[in-house]
Amino acid sequence: MNKLKTVLRETPQAQHIKKIYNKVCRLYSLRYRNCRLEKDSKEAIKFLNSVHPCPKNANVPMIMKKERMLDLSIIIPAHNVEKYVNQCVDSILDQKVEYNYEVIIIENASSDKTMDALGKYATNSKVKILRSERPDPSAARNIGLRESKGRYIMFVDSDDYLVPGILEQMMHGILDYSADIAVCGFEKLEGGAFYKYPAVEKETVWTETRDMMRIYGFAWGKIYKWELFDNVCFPEDLWYEDTIIHMEIFPRAKKMIVLPALGLVYRRNPGSITACHEKTVRCLDTLWVMQAILQKRHESGLKCDSVIYEELLKHFTEVSWIRIRRQSQEIKEAFFCAAAYCMERERRCIENNSLSPELKKLDNIFREKKEKLWESYCKYNG
Repeated sequence: MNKLKTVLRETPQAQHIKKIYNKVCRLYSLRYRNCRLEKDSKEAIKFLNSVHPCPKNANVPMIMKKERMLDLSIIIPAHNVEKYVNQCVDSILDQKVEYNYEVIIIENASSDKTMDALGKYATNSKVKILRSERPDPSAARNIGLRESKGRYIMFVDSDDYLVPGILEQMMHGILDYSADIAVCGFEKLEGGAFYKYPAVEKETVWTETRDMMRIYGFAWGKIYKWELFDNVCFPEDLWYEDTIIHMEIFPRAKKMIVLPALGLVYRRNPGSITACHEKTVRCLDTLWVMQAILQKRHESGLKCDSVIYEELLKHFTEVSWIRIRRQSQEIKEAFFCAAAYCMERERRCIENNSLSPELKKLDNIFREKKEKLWESYCKYNG
């Protein structure tokens, strides 16, 4: 994906557009360089809570079983997926592997016939079917983590499916290299067409967190050493729960093996959060989920470093902008003010700030509360 972006940026058309963009940005910066947003951060957060409240107990206790009797636990939340869930589960059970594994399916408050479709696996000793009354994928994943018995953990979304042989490849990789995480690429299925997203061109091992952050932040497409999730939960009743992968899981890992194989098919579902988040104020969960994660990091005694701080900058710009850009100007200004407050608190904890020149400019936008410049940056860098 990064390679594709690089190629696109190097085309003559892209270079021409970039020149125009840089000129517009310079003019925009001159126009708004003295426009500081004079809004109280506490009032901004209070206003956002009135629009869409932050859940009070997003972080739940996560105590996992210490006895690990299996090689791998595969966790699948299943909500209203009667059309897809059999293809998903069958793609796992049809894998030819030398490792022992379990498939934990958490049916969470479906209103369709998902549970009927899962009846196919009622007598399969590898499959454990649990039920939750909450239609929350985070709560379902957390249930799966608590029930898991595998030394390694994998998450699969119930409308996706695995490619034959990928479990063997990933398990071989993580064990051969004594890695904490194994990653594969994926194909996106949208509108009947498949789009390829390789993670790397050739097998790669990373030991630096900064390198690991280059990998997509979805929970799926990876196998994790179970210890990475000990005392770590997916924030509940919040969208964008996968934010923990970059903010909590990758920083705990010492080694990652990245495979060039396209190991699963990610189905772009028209009803998914990714497809509809711009249309609702629940997009403000992009702020609340980060607040929950930062709170958990503080409680665990984890300090912010330059790598985490860079992720915060990216989260509150290109990532969050795509989610909130259709909201009212009042909401966008309040969001920026709340994000600047988060950045200020974390900035104090940085022991070795080594931001790139571009990110330093972006950081200054938050420091000086230049909301209009933030909007300009997001629009042209998203």
